[in-house]
Amino acid sequence: MGATVALTSNETHAERHVTTNSQGIFQITGILPGQYSLSVTASGFPQLIHALRLEVGQQLDLNVERMKFQFRAEFFNALNKVNLGTPDRFVNTPQFGTITEAATPGRQIQLSARLSF
Repeated sequence: MGATVALTSNETHAERHVTTNSQGIFQITGILPGQYSLSVTASGFPQLIHALRLEVGQQLDLNVERMKFQFRAEFFNALNKVNLGTPDRFVNTPQFGTITEAATPGRQIQLSARLSF
């Protein structure tokens, strides 16, 4: 059985609750940068409460009483640069020479967190 993790925003007081797997790994998605309070409860361990400031692109390692917390943010196409696809090459169509799609996907943000104990 895993630990229960609660992440509370100091600004909005919104709480997110997740349970870790047997290796202590968990993921909370859609976290905005800001001040947070992290609470971890696991049977046989004292409750851990820690204040955090999460930033964009930050990797955070938290080592407290045999527990390690890691937060990671990865950005793909962060500046949303458009790479255009190839133009329509069929002369007999009204769309000849027009570009109708992008060759790369839009901005992607991946957030993850891990708790090892």
